[in-house]
Amino acid sequence: MDALFTTGYKESPMNHDAEQRLPALLALAPADRANLADCLWQSLEEAPEETDFDWLALWGPEIDRRCQQLDKGDARTVSRDEAMRFVREGR
Repeated sequence: MDALFTTGYKESPMNHDAEQRLPALLALAPADRANLADCLWQSLEEAPEETDFDWLALWGPEIDRRCQQLDKGDARTVSRDEAMRFVREGR
């Protein structure tokens, strides 16, 4: 059975190499998975023409919702370092 990557609006099968690596990657410690996710995300931002995902369509409503929360004072920002510390500590 193929592993699927769900983007929120469509699914596409992983290639065989990625599917074979996935169990080992998921077995990493949470902090290591967080660092890996950050590196993968950055790699997508550096080559948007190589992906067929419409990130703005997917994340636009969520970004708007979060901006409204910030404007109302219902949320606060944290630095990247603080956010990564939360992830590493499992918060």
